[in-house]
Amino acid sequence: MKSERIPVKSFSADNGFIGKMQKLVREEVLPYQYNILNDAIPGIEKSHAIENIRLAAEKLRGKDVKPDEFYGMVFQDSDVAKWIEAAAYALAAGEDPELEKAVDETIQLYGASQHEDGYVDSYFTVKCPDKMWTNICDALELYCAGHMMEAAVAYYEVTGKRELLDIMSKSADCIYEQFMKKNTRAYPGHPEVELALMRLWRATGNEKYKELAKHPNIVATKEANGDLSAVAKTRYLCGDELDIYSGNDDQAVPIMSLGGIGVISVLSNFLPDVMHKMCADYLSGNTKSAADMQIKYTGLMNALFSDVNPIPVKAAMDILGLGAGPCRLPLYPMEEKALENLKLKLKECGLI
Repeated sequence: MKSERIPVKSFSADNGFIGKMQKLVREEVLPYQYNILNDAIPGIEKSHAIENIRLAAEKLRGKDVKPDEFYGMVFQDSDVAKWIEAAAYALAAGEDPELEKAVDETIQLYGASQHEDGYVDSYFTVKCPDKMWTNICDALELYCAGHMMEAAVAYYEVTGKRELLDIMSKSADCIYEQFMKKNTRAYPGHPEVELALMRLWRATGNEKYKELAKHPNIVATKEANGDLSAVAKTRYLCGDELDIYSGNDDQAVPIMSLGGIGVISVLSNFLPDVMHKMCADYLSGNTKSAADMQIKYTGLMNALFSDVNPIPVKAAMDILGLGAGPCRLPLYPMEEKALENLKLKLKECGLI
C-alpha cells in the first residue's frame, strides 16, 4: 500500500486541552518570544537575534558594521528559525494576521542578509566573514541553515508563501556548490541539515537537494520522532549505508533492536556510565541487562522531557550539585509541579 503525506493543515484540534494550548501558544507565547528576539522586553538579558540579522543586512548594503556589534552565540540565527517554524504550525491551527505579519517582516529582513551566492548567516557576515566554511564541525553554519530550511518548508506548506523557501533554496544551492562542486571535506557537529535538505527536496522537487543529503560525509541519522515504524523504514531503505542513533533516551534499546548503534542522550549529561553500559550491554549481546536498565530509568527519562530541552536536564544537574546554571532566554525555569516530579524520579533511581 502506497503511503501518502498528510497535509499539515488537515489536522485540527477542538476546544479541548490541545485546542486551548494551541490558542495560548499562538496568542501569548509566540508574540512574547518575538518580543524577546527583538529585545523589546526591558529588564532581561537581550537576545539580539533579530538585531544580528539586521546588522548583517546593513553590512551587505555597505554600512560600516563593526565585528563586535554581533551579540550572542554562533547559532543565534537558529533561534529565529525555530520561532518562524513554530509560528507556521501555530498558523496552521488558526489564523492570526498580526503573527503572520511579524513572520513576513522577519523573513524579509532575513532575505536582505543573504549574500549574492546564497550564503546566509549573521554570525559570519558580521563578525568574521573571512572564516566562512572554515570550522563546519563547531561553527554550526549548517545547523542554522537546516533549521531555517525547515522553517521555510513549514511556512510554505501552511501559507503558500514562497519567499523564505526561495531564500533557503538559494542557500542550499550555495551549500551544494561548497560541498559537491568544491568538494569541501568536513562534517557538521550537530545533526540538522540532513533531514532539512530532504524536506526541502520534497517541497521543491529539486533533486539536487536530495543528492546533497546523500553526501558521503553524511554517515548517520539521529531518529527522534518517536515513530519506531519510521526507524524500521529507514533501516529497510538504507541498510548498512546509514548508521542510526536514537535521539530519545527512552527508545535507545528499541532502536538498537532495529539495527541502531547507540543514542544521542540527554540522561548522559549526568549519568554517562548508565547510558554507556546500557548501549554496550545491548550491542555485546546482553540484551536482558540493557532492557532492564531501559525500564529502570524510563520514568526519569520521561521526566527529562516533561518540558522543552534543556530546561529539565539543567534543573536535574542543579539538584545533583553539578551546577549547570540557568537557561538562556527565551527558555524559562522549570515549573514547580514538574520540578517536584523530576525530584521524585531522581529519588526513585537512588540519585538523591
